[in-house]
Amino acid sequence: MKIYDIITEDRNYTKTAGKLAKDQIQTMPSAHIVSGTADRVYDLYRLGMIAAAADGIHPVKPSTESWAGRNNTIHPFTKAEADMIKSAYIANGVVWTDELHPNPHNRSYEPKDTHKTSPMPKGDWKKKSIRR
Repeated sequence: MKIYDIITEDRNYTKTAGKLAKDQIQTMPSAHIVSGTADRVYDLYRLGMIAAAADGIHPVKPSTESWAGRNNTIHPFTKAEADMIKSAYIANGVVWTDELHPNPHNRSYEPKDTHKTSPMPKGDWKKKSIRR
């Protein structure tokens, strides 16, 4: 047995190049070919984000760009990592902006609306006996 006996997509390649075989068509109830911009990965990412917000009935009016636009982002965790990345930018002549303006200590803080205390009373979990 040869490999082309197993791989059905490769049979008669010159006649079927760029076409779906009958068994492939039968297994896909729906297939979409998406032609976007040159940045296909970003386009599919944005489509996924919008699809997650959609219910299929009501139209979605999302922002056409994320906060980063079509730029790549780097997220250093510590001050040392931020300094390393800045050195790399300078060494490579890359222009960057520090969009989020991190605090001097490069720390992550909880948003002000985050609950800081548990809704459960202290010791409430101890009242229920644990059977073993």
